[in-house]
Amino acid sequence: MTDFDFDIFISHASGDKTAFVTPLANALRNHGLQVWFDKFTLKVGDSLHRSIEKGLARSRFGVVVFSPKFFAKNWPQAELDGLFAREMDGHKVILPVWHKMSAARMKEALPILADKFALRSADGVEAVARSLVEVIRPELLELDNKKASAFDAGDAFAAEARRKHPGYDFSIQSGPLAVSDVAGVPFTLTNAKRRIEISVSDPTIIHTPPGGRVQFFGEGVKKAIEFQRTGKAQKWEPGEFRLLDWNVPLMPPHVEGSTLEVGRRNLPNVPPRYMRVEVGSRRPIVFPIMEMRSIRLGTHEAEAVLSDKELPLTVSLVFPVGSDSQLDTSREVDITLSWETAGKRISECKKLIEAIDALRRGRVLRFIDIRLDRSIFESNARVAGRTDPFAAAFRRTVFLASQIEKEFSVQLRMPEVISEEDGESLFHLDCLLNGRAHKKVKDTRLRLVKADGEIGVGQEAFIKGDWSATFTDAPSNYPGYFPLFGQRIVTGNWVRVLEFTPARPSANLKEFVEAPMGSEFSIEVTAKGPASLRWREDSVLKNIEVGSLTQSQQ
Repeated sequence: MTDFDFDIFISHASGDKTAFVTPLANALRNHGLQVWFDKFTLKVGDSLHRSIEKGLARSRFGVVVFSPKFFAKNWPQAELDGLFAREMDGHKVILPVWHKMSAARMKEALPILADKFALRSADGVEAVARSLVEVIRPELLELDNKKASAFDAGDAFAAEARRKHPGYDFSIQSGPLAVSDVAGVPFTLTNAKRRIEISVSDPTIIHTPPGGRVQFFGEGVKKAIEFQRTGKAQKWEPGEFRLLDWNVPLMPPHVEGSTLEVGRRNLPNVPPRYMRVEVGSRRPIVFPIMEMRSIRLGTHEAEAVLSDKELPLTVSLVFPVGSDSQLDTSREVDITLSWETAGKRISECKKLIEAIDALRRGRVLRFIDIRLDRSIFESNARVAGRTDPFAAAFRRTVFLASQIEKEFSVQLRMPEVISEEDGESLFHLDCLLNGRAHKKVKDTRLRLVKADGEIGVGQEAFIKGDWSATFTDAPSNYPGYFPLFGQRIVTGNWVRVLEFTPARPSANLKEFVEAPMGSEFSIEVTAKGPASLRWREDSVLKNIEVGSLTQSQQ
């Protein structure tokens, strides 16, 4: 049996793609089919036969969506009639779907199909998808049915459990148990592949609050002490603890032999504070508003995080706790800086780089409480390590994009991935704004026709090697903008500029001087350097025209 890359391909007219074909492809994928359809959007001039053959070479079945837009392509009748002659192992492999087609219209357009069974888009995308899956891979529907039965059984159990235990909610889950809040501490208890997750839905009708005791042994005691001191997440293995006297519905009162994971201990009911973060003193780099949230609290140590959804920078502070559970600035504070630049404004990414560079030089880091208008932390912080945390390509991209923002009055955001198109635009704009070399140019030949007057003087000066020749050409397909980070950077017109000198100065001088006006010469020339890009209005383009390049090799 042939191995195929896809279960099905969908051949369709381009006009039907958005409204019907894409939703159908997504529905088929949701059922588990491997679908190929992007390469089968038929346009004027395409061959239907070749498209179908290409699809069947890699797919078990093919779907053809017949619609008014499909028949508007005026396919040759022989191609249409041949669609349904294809068989594989005695089974039809082309499956028809009617989209916005009546039986009468179908009979007129394709009589061979008018009396045959076909799926219709009017029945709905999901109905069409299920019918196709039933033909192509019926076992996938069996799985869907079993899943539905399992969900129904779980819902019935949860409803009965709620009836017997009012005030609680129940759900059937898989994976580790994660109880969101028990005595102010989130924890996870893992002891089975399947579990019943229990939560309190109405505490007012529960007579005895759920809970119990945890007893620790050996290494488990050390972990419990560490959790109490620092609030850091901990995990206890079997043999390090047991649960005693638990009064939770459906749960045994005593449990051991399981794994217990406790999350970070949160500060209860502590609202966030808003900080202004400054780096440096004379002309500080400022992040005007960052939200400071406490994320864990122990008796001796706590951690807070400063962040803002519009900023790439996140600051984590681990600090000793004083007797009043406040930051003890008299002792060492551990600061961790992290960042995520995707989707953030280029101006903020540039500020991030400048701030980290300043901290690497030992500049002051300061947190100022906006409400109190006073500094709560100030230190000459130095980023550990000598290695630049930013890749050179990232630095170049951010600073160039920042320059583009100012030059063309646009606002850009850093993409997750720099596409090839983005890279091309950045390169061309760097050439235009900063004089970056465009491309190296190989030796070539300059064709000139001897002229008199000012042009002739320029030609002779060039052949002697006294003058260089500047060649310019404009891109033929420039649309007036550069696509960059999802935006269009509209610019003026620009040209490529090449500067040449004779490969052998004065070699053709005698012949040129003695030749009559109108004589043609082909001079071997060499580039003085790589090509550059210039705006069209640049004065370098106003030189005297002395000839033309016969071949420009790059």
